[in-house]
Amino acid sequence: MDNKGDINLKNLNVIFHIPWKLITSAPSGSQIRPLRMLEAFKSLGCKVDVIMGSGAERLRQINLIKQNVKKGKKYDFVYSESSSYPTSLAYGVKDAVKYPFLDFRFFVFCKKNNIPIGLFYRDIYWRFPELLDRPFAKKLVLNIMYRLDLVVYQKYLDVLYLPSDKMAKYLAFHFPVIKPLPPGAFMYPSSRPVTTTNNNTNNNKNNNKNTFIFNVLYVGGIGNLYDLRKLVKVIGEIPIISLTICCRENEWQNSLNDYENLLKPNINIVHLSGDDLFSLYEKADVASMFFENVEYRDFAMPIKLFEYISHCKPLIVTKGTAAGDFVEINGIGWAIPYDEKSLLILLNKLLNDRKELEEKRNKIIEILPLHTWESRALQVCQDLTY
Repeated sequence: MDNKGDINLKNLNVIFHIPWKLITSAPSGSQIRPLRMLEAFKSLGCKVDVIMGSGAERLRQINLIKQNVKKGKKYDFVYSESSSYPTSLAYGVKDAVKYPFLDFRFFVFCKKNNIPIGLFYRDIYWRFPELLDRPFAKKLVLNIMYRLDLVVYQKYLDVLYLPSDKMAKYLAFHFPVIKPLPPGAFMYPSSRPVTTTNNNTNNNKNNNKNTFIFNVLYVGGIGNLYDLRKLVKVIGEIPIISLTICCRENEWQNSLNDYENLLKPNINIVHLSGDDLFSLYEKADVASMFFENVEYRDFAMPIKLFEYISHCKPLIVTKGTAAGDFVEINGIGWAIPYDEKSLLILLNKLLNDRKELEEKRNKIIEILPLHTWESRALQVCQDLTY
């Protein structure tokens, strides 16, 4: 058996299904994962027929697949990903009215024709009222439709994939086969590109980076679930450590009042994206996912975690979260309690022990091949063809 198992991947006929449209030119948020999985199946050599887009587009694609099956083509499996919205509303209300239960009917067709279905269930934030910010009537309708999704999944799926095992207890439905399928990482070449840009926004007058001997990086959202104030406060009190926060400019402006009294010369705020991020990763010693451990983080597996390890950056994470468990199990960083004292102790320790940083980085390099997007797609191929 080689590193891709004993499946002849180039002989696999795969149906890739999502009930909305990918914007491949500039993917963001929930677009990134399905795009990476689609690319990974193709990279493995699978022959992929895609169902996505508007109801009209999906209907046309489904009809083509039905014709292929009628002519004798064998599809090995369907890989699907749920939307952040209920399936029927993933492309909007008008689409749902015109093409009611189109995707569910496709699952019925697959079941009748013995085509295994694996679906990645993205999120269950609707089970947390504080995260589903909608008027009561809309919230009620959405809850009904989310539950309908689970009813259909329970009946027609062969494998339900979740970001982590811990999410299963929130489903309130029994599934015969549930497997974790967290996000994936990239294996960048050793000579990574470093780019510069003029979009760097620094809110501090004194930014002599030569005085910093240790650099912490955070890339992601800010505000609400992404409260960085403890991180900013602690690092602000250690002048020889720098913290770079890379976030969207509008989010920073909306959060500025919460942070302006905490900002020190060693706190840098930037608004970069794409290849411009490589320069930030190149300078960073560690990456941060130090957040309050709300219940939602018990099972959430942020895609950002795997972006960090793609760049071989050890992580500082909150103990008790799914991300914290992953970091601890794999030895690729430090999971600590969410308090200022624990963070301060860790940072002072790392300032005096560069060897531990190198050990964590080497561990990331060791495990990275097991956590690429291709490894995730390969897992699906193995699960649904054995």
